[in-house]
Amino acid sequence: MDFTDETLTTVLLVSDFVLFRQALTIAIAQEEGCLLVSEAADVDDAIRLVTSRKPDIVLLHLPAPVSPSMQRLKRILEVDPDLAVIVLFDGVDDTLAKAALMAGAAGCLDSSVDVAHLIQGLHAAANGELALSKSIARLMAVMLGRANGNSDSRNVVVTPTPRELRVLELVSLGMTNRAIAKRLLLSESTVRAHVRSVSQKLGSQNRVQAVARAMSLGMIGSHVDGEDRLALVD
Repeated sequence: MDFTDETLTTVLLVSDFVLFRQALTIAIAQEEGCLLVSEAADVDDAIRLVTSRKPDIVLLHLPAPVSPSMQRLKRILEVDPDLAVIVLFDGVDDTLAKAALMAGAAGCLDSSVDVAHLIQGLHAAANGELALSKSIARLMAVMLGRANGNSDSRNVVVTPTPRELRVLELVSLGMTNRAIAKRLLLSESTVRAHVRSVSQKLGSQNRVQAVARAMSLGMIGSHVDGEDRLALVD
């Protein structure tokens, strides 16, 4: 197989469970556009393979909802802080989802998600988008609602442009970069640049935080329910 094919989203799967890895390996192999370049049983193997294979995405299975599991995510991101890591949880609460996203995860998925939506999440993360399954997005929406009353406009470094805010409003509707590009007649790279720029201007670490900040400051509309503002993958 050609690992240099830039049309493919290359994936490294990390899980303690052999059967789980085997099942996902078979499932991902049957999908177009994704290539599973390797799998790892522990974080040490994962770090070695991240360095040697340089995957686009790391799919990190964290079956135990306890704080030591989060250290695996942090160790992988220490090797490459810009690496897109999707955390696959066996059950999750808002504390875990928040911890993973604040640690730099590119997405959080519940392990009950089906293969089609898992692949959708992989592609979303590869394009710089945040992948959340519905069960996790509901929890995040509640968190966003709590955070909305605590924002301070003094933390906004530079006021976003009207185009940046329009892009962010479409992000809040759960639209992908590709869909936004089509709607606004822009390239996907331009959309990604707008998202990065508006996030920086709002002092946010990712698009979810940027949406929450912009809404709390009245920069974008608040007529859509919180769950629908997130990029859902199931």
